[in-house]
Amino acid sequence: MKDTSADSRSAYGQYERRSNPGSVSNLWNKSGAGTTVSSDGATIYKIRACRQEQWASDTCGAWAA
Repeated sequence: MKDTSADSRSAYGQYERRSNPGSVSNLWNKSGAGTTVSSDGATIYKIRACRQEQWASDTCGAWAA
C-alpha cells in the first residue's frame, strides 16, 4: 500500500485472503507520503485502496479481484 499524497491523511488497503474468505483485513500506511507498506501471508484475492478522512467516512475505491 503506497501513500502518494502529502495531505495529512493515512492510506490503507482492505483485502481478503484465500485462507480466510469473507474476513476483511486492513493494512495501514501511516508512514507518510511516498512510503510503501506490504504484508506477507496467504494469497490475497480481493483488494481495494482507501483513504482516511478526518471529519467524514473514509473513502475507498472499488474492489478488485
